[in-house]
Amino acid sequence: MDISELAKLLRCPSCEDGPILVAGDHLVCAKCAREYPVRDGIPDMLPQEAPETVEGLGVAPEQTPEIEPLDQQELKILVIHGPNLNMLGVREPDIYGAVTLERIDDILQHEARALGVRLTTVQSNHEGDIVTAVQSAADGYAGLVINPGAYTHTSIAIRDALAAVRCPKVEVHLSNIHAREEFRKISVTGGAVSGIISGFGADSYLLGLQAAVRLARKAK
Repeated sequence: MDISELAKLLRCPSCEDGPILVAGDHLVCAKCAREYPVRDGIPDMLPQEAPETVEGLGVAPEQTPEIEPLDQQELKILVIHGPNLNMLGVREPDIYGAVTLERIDDILQHEARALGVRLTTVQSNHEGDIVTAVQSAADGYAGLVINPGAYTHTSIAIRDALAAVRCPKVEVHLSNIHAREEFRKISVTGGAVSGIISGFGADSYLLGLQAAVRLARKAK
């Protein structure tokens, strides 16, 4: 059985009900972020230490994301979370799942280390702040992963910012936007990115990060 298929059948022994996600060469609980290494295709389900909280993962609604320009010598990826994603775990869990944004960021950080890249994550509920964050990807980032949230369907400004940034860009969505309301089936921003991953829950972010890293390495 493939490790991805096996992960779907497992539950975290530490928190007892957390779903398990594949993150590089190990498994990670989507609920408590405990790690379980995989050796020769067999996961070791004895819990490892939970990771420390990553500082600065969220951006308050009244703040503008401040992202420092980065050295071009090291591969760095920027992840941008759009409006209402700070409400994950509370907002319509039947559609968006029970995994919080903080857990998604923790899982992404683990995957980034497994891939050998550095990762910066930001979240904002404001269109202009997201535009600024997208523009900052030009300052030393090799790739961009973005979930524009509801702005996916409306924001010309974010689309124009994405079109102006030359690095590989991957748009991700937790739900399958093509299986939802008619207005959600249209991605205004999608025409300015390298590709779109939609409908895999928190795994959409993992797949998006993996795709962005692969595209960035091809572009070097």
